Amino acid sequence: MLLLGSSMAVVGFLLLWFTPYVGLLTMVIGLGIVWSNEDQKIKKKNEKKLYEQESERMFERLKFDDPTSPQLFELSTLLYGTIKPHEAWLLEQLDDLELMYVNDAKGTIDETQNVSHGKFKNLFETAEKYKAICTFLSRECSSEIFEDIKTVSSKIDSDMSKSDDQSGLPPNLNDLLEDYDLEVWAKALIKKETDARNDRNTIINTVTIQARKELNKSISVACLHDEWIINGRIKFKL
Repeated sequence: MLLLGSSMAVVGFLLLWFTPYVGLLTMVIGLGIVWSNEDQKIKKKNEKKLYEQESERMFERLKFDDPTSPQLFELSTLLYGTIKPHEAWLLEQLDDLELMYVNDAKGTIDETQNVSHGKFKNLFETAEKYKAICTFLSRECSSEIFEDIKTVSSKIDSDMSKSDDQSGLPPNLNDLLEDYDLEVWAKALIKKETDARNDRNTIINTVTIQARKELNKSISVACLHDEWIINGRIKFKL
């Protein structure tokens, strides 16, 4: 198409000297074909670049999330022509893990659970992932590392489960009575301040200060849609 467009543009230019109208029309069509061909090339190039960038982002995520998955191997082959670079990277990470473990076993296991800021992110987050990596690399799986990761990750899961269970428990009687007393106290003080025509920010500041003085408590006070809110859970309207 590029050759056709170029040829028509040249022919059209030559025809301008003999039949201007036909020559101009032929040259315009030829230039249009050339431009369209170049535009398609640019679009395809940009699409390919975007596809490669998306593939790279997915690869960077999967190499930690699922380092031995078929999808990751496919992406590695697409990006690098082979899985060898990923295999070499995994081997380096495994060597670092074992070297760190020799020098500081507990600190190393804790590092495997530091998903957000740790050296390994979530690569060795579970004992199963560690074992799968060893199997893929044909390396002996350390029973000590496997058991330590399994123990600490199980403890973290258990602590999170207990935390969720406790957060879902209803408040006990003492908490309810304490909130009731705080609501009565705050409601009386806020009503006094509003009757004195003080503005909202002044009232909030006064209630906060008086809570520290009279109740020896630090509380949060807000007002939304004419509803006063104490500590995010006690709500009332005057």
